[in-house]
Amino acid sequence: MNNIKKVCFICFLFLVFNLSAAADEFELNNVKDEYIGTYIPVDLELRLYQSKKFYESLLASRKYGTTRPHDVLYLKKNKCYSDLGFHDGYAIQSKDFRDYKFITGKGGIFCIDNKGFLYRKICNAEHGSSEYAEYVMKIILANSIDSAKIKFDGNNLYIADKKYEVILDGMFFDTSNAAIWLFSDEAYVLERNGINGELYTSKMDEDDFARTKNVLIAKFPGMFKINANEVSDYSKVSKDQLRLFRNLIYARNGYTFKSADLREYYSSCSWYKQNPNFNESAMRKDEKDFIALMQKYEAK
Repeated sequence: MNNIKKVCFICFLFLVFNLSAAADEFELNNVKDEYIGTYIPVDLELRLYQSKKFYESLLASRKYGTTRPHDVLYLKKNKCYSDLGFHDGYAIQSKDFRDYKFITGKGGIFCIDNKGFLYRKICNAEHGSSEYAEYVMKIILANSIDSAKIKFDGNNLYIADKKYEVILDGMFFDTSNAAIWLFSDEAYVLERNGINGELYTSKMDEDDFARTKNVLIAKFPGMFKINANEVSDYSKVSKDQLRLFRNLIYARNGYTFKSADLREYYSSCSWYKQNPNFNESAMRKDEKDFIALMQKYEAK
């Protein structure tokens, strides 16, 4: 009988140990209060300004070969969550979070993750899904913010006084030309057609379980006209930080830095690997666009 008790006790300790280890696997320590909040990938933000299409931007920002940025980061005091496609959230392991770096200043708070991707903090809410939706909509519908027909309230969009919920989850939708998917009495899609906006009802495509546009119910001339001067705002970010962000792109591509401070900073990043065959001309257009944006603000 004593042997049975011993075995049961050992099994109990094993279970407790494993449950404790599993909990600690995602537990974060010493997260500064100022870091807590919701973060948008800078790659996604830049694409939103250029395309005015959320899903196109989201899918394009994921195409980085073996690595990709998180679609969103929700940082709490003791946990950090990523939300894949705004549909299936999961906690980031503490061993990975240890390699995250935070950059603070009067221009806001930014984060570099353990794969070398940059994020901007957009609000203090630990799970700011509504704030995120409103942030996205203000970029997409920048030309309509002052319109009497368009109003924002968190993740709700009002068009001609009708309330629509903004749907960031794009996993089950046909995303062709869709600026954003909405829901009210049924699912709707707001599409970009050139510079014009078109609001459609939707229907279910039984072959692939996706929703596609159906009946056109409203047109909005000039809704998606893109202002060449409309870009992500880095006007309050210091020049030292802008330089760091600009060179982040080079670091992700394995550039060997000649400047001692940049070499020291990026050598401390677990993801940084020098590439003796680095070729700037082989960098992607979106990477070059981000570098040009940083240089624009650096020159001011």
